[in-house]
Amino acid sequence: MIGDHYPFNFFQPGDHFLPHWHERHMEIILMIEGQAEFHIGGQTYEAMSGDMYFISEGKIHSGYWSGDTPNYYSILFERPALSNNLSNHQSRAPLIGGGLAPPDRLLPDELHYNELSEMMLDMIDEFAQKKQGYEMVIQSLLHVLLIRLTRAYATASDEPFLSSHAEQLKHVMVYVSQHYSDKISLEEVAKLANMSIYHFCRTFKKAVGLTFMEFLNSYRINRAAELIIQTDLPITRIAEQVGFGTINYFDEMFKKCWGQSPTRFRKNNKKQKS
Repeated sequence: MIGDHYPFNFFQPGDHFLPHWHERHMEIILMIEGQAEFHIGGQTYEAMSGDMYFISEGKIHSGYWSGDTPNYYSILFERPALSNNLSNHQSRAPLIGGGLAPPDRLLPDELHYNELSEMMLDMIDEFAQKKQGYEMVIQSLLHVLLIRLTRAYATASDEPFLSSHAEQLKHVMVYVSQHYSDKISLEEVAKLANMSIYHFCRTFKKAVGLTFMEFLNSYRINRAAELIIQTDLPITRIAEQVGFGTINYFDEMFKKCWGQSPTRFRKNNKKQKS
């Protein structure tokens, strides 16, 4: 993490990330090695070493993998904040207004890949070495990267990417974050999205890469994992708090997600802390 003085952050992978979106930030991912499955704006991509991914503001995205955790870098940045100190030239408009439409995925043999990936690698090197002034170097490289993205992918329209379906699904995911401990039915969330159950299920799976119930269970399990690490509450109590009706079903879902029982997960994480 860079800190509050710079409008960008670098990340490296931990566990798979559940569906979410960024209202004001663009994200660029460079796969270094390994494999993953990314869902971006309703499209599914089998991510391989060398792939670059561009995730525009407002796009729902998620990532999953089995086996070893892939190695990739992700940089998340706020375009308007980065662009504020650029000149008031008209070419600056797409950097601020949203009229920038790079592809979700850029492969090594495609146009613009070499120059964009080299800049990303330069930023990764600065971030890894953390020499004096590395934050300012990364910010300067990001300015150049944005300009090159604008040259390659500026659009005539500055309409942000926010389809009506995406907005409806975001309301559902916010609702889950607020009510995950309650009983939530498909009828309830379909009504919230203003869709039939059939249309909601199809739309959610296409946009997110998971069925709604898979998403709900994953959200609950991740909240449970936080409580298992951060508190000494009994496992049965945690299962109740995150919305699971029976401890057996909770154990089954937890093992499926984390590869170990909740009790073993707690012991392993307590050892790491000590």
